[in-house]
Amino acid sequence: MLHAILTGDIIDSSSLDATSRSASIKGWLQQALSEYPFELSRGDTFQLRTPPEDALRVGIDIRAVLRGQRIGKRYQPDARISIGIGTIEFDDITIATSTGSAFEHSGRGLEILKGQIGQIQLSSDYTAVNSACNACFALLEWIVQHWSVSQARAVHYALNNHTQRSIAEHEKVSQPAIQQRLKAAGWPAIEELLLYYSLAVQQLP
Repeated sequence: MLHAILTGDIIDSSSLDATSRSASIKGWLQQALSEYPFELSRGDTFQLRTPPEDALRVGIDIRAVLRGQRIGKRYQPDARISIGIGTIEFDDITIATSTGSAFEHSGRGLEILKGQIGQIQLSSDYTAVNSACNACFALLEWIVQHWSVSQARAVHYALNNHTQRSIAEHEKVSQPAIQQRLKAAGWPAIEELLLYYSLAVQQLP
């Protein structure tokens, strides 16, 4: 049985106030990960397990929550996220002490990401799927990097199945304004990518 392990770290976390850094990061992750328990280590590195078909949605949602924050004038939080798909051979009480190819792929993928422009990567034993998905993720990166704070917030709500009317109520704006934000944020393309990714990983043996 295949599992997805997401390993990530917050980019330039030293830009956050040292006294509240860990609490801020934990709060943001809790906002994005209400469905899945996660483990936070070293203050800015996190890890969690999801079904393989849900991993990309969760990864994008983490980034949407982070990029939806206002921290001073220059810093917009973001994260590198490596999705490792594989087996779990030893399922311990904590993710950090569990083992298997899913963990190995996820850990190696994060190291690779640190030298790349893109911030989401898929690693597995299935090289053709890796290549196809990572090519799509490179295009996704251009979209994410252009999100405004308000667009990122709209995407977060959309990823969690809120209607445009519901998002408008949360954001205290009109429904047409949310429609425009989602369009500008590339939401139609993100929906197509999520469907493609989900179908691709569901077909893995």
